[in-house]
Amino acid sequence: MSCEESKEHQLALEAYKLLFDMLQHEETLFWNRNQTFLVINAAMFTILGLIRPKEIVVVSPAIQTISFVICFFSAIICFLWLIVVRRSEAFYDHWYEQLKFLEKQYLQSITIFRSADEYFSRGKIEIGGQSFKLGPLAKRLRIYMASTAVPAILILVWIGLGIYLSMFS
Repeated sequence: MSCEESKEHQLALEAYKLLFDMLQHEETLFWNRNQTFLVINAAMFTILGLIRPKEIVVVSPAIQTISFVICFFSAIICFLWLIVVRRSEAFYDHWYEQLKFLEKQYLQSITIFRSADEYFSRGKIEIGGQSFKLGPLAKRLRIYMASTAVPAILILVWIGLGIYLSMFS
């Protein structure tokens, strides 16, 4: 390996380390954001539960309006959550693809991300003489798909709850 090739390899390795750190940071942010949105939704459900009467009675128009507003804003928050999840996935994929490129182009002996792609596409892989296998659901369901489903379902719940509480109580 010439001095020029060695420098190129070192730069690629440094870029790889930096990108890996960025990928890890993005993943940490992703889970922190999800936790925050879950806490906000739990708080909104709690507030809604606290302002509603416990027994079956005619609810005042003010309580109905407040209940509807809470449901409306909660649905908006969940819509924003969907956008945040999609954007987070885009950043994650961006760093991930760059890492695969560096492995392929400059760091052929490193196959972490390229082999991960193989593992998730085939559902099985052998590393160091040990076999690893994904179940059929884990093979097909990306974490971002599941993370998109949660706020999407909650949007429907908030809309349904808002309609129910403003019309039928």
